[in-house]
Amino acid sequence: MAGGVRLHLDCETFSQADIRRAGAHQYARHPSTELLMVGYQVDDEILGLGPVGLWDVTSGNAMPEELRAMLDDSSIKLMAFNANFEMAVFDAVGLLSFAPSRWFCVQALALSYGLPASLGSVCDALGFIDEHAKFADGQKLIRKFSIPQPKDGRRIQPQDDQEAWKRFCAYCERDVVAEREIVRRLSA
Repeated sequence: MAGGVRLHLDCETFSQADIRRAGAHQYARHPSTELLMVGYQVDDEILGLGPVGLWDVTSGNAMPEELRAMLDDSSIKLMAFNANFEMAVFDAVGLLSFAPSRWFCVQALALSYGLPASLGSVCDALGFIDEHAKFADGQKLIRKFSIPQPKDGRRIQPQDDQEAWKRFCAYCERDVVAEREIVRRLSA
């Protein structure tokens, strides 16, 4: 995929809504849905790949200025695996107005090559190892922090298990790296 500056994004959320039943847009607009974190990495055709950044929304820190500037720059293409989800969440939480023309869906790119629909399965199919592979315990971390606990409905907060939260943040960052590598390999 040629052209300009691209911003790879991944977000993690919490919600009492079941995304499989509600769909991305209804899930994003559910009153309990919260943005937990945003992983991001700039990919400039001329300057190359930037470092992976993470905005941990739960920390109370403001959005990093570099991320805000890139989201506000309409010339930057926004990339995400299953972009429909990030687009819906960003719009629902007031991070970025719904603008489909700015988004590129990496999942759709993978599907166009006959690859599986999940990020982890695409990584496996492409033989990703080390820094490009998804974390094996990612689904466990999502079940821990992104949904109410099945036994008692309580919500686990970052401060309840700080080590697991650090791993969840690293998981989000790794998804951005994997997504970028998929685009690089399939667009070569």
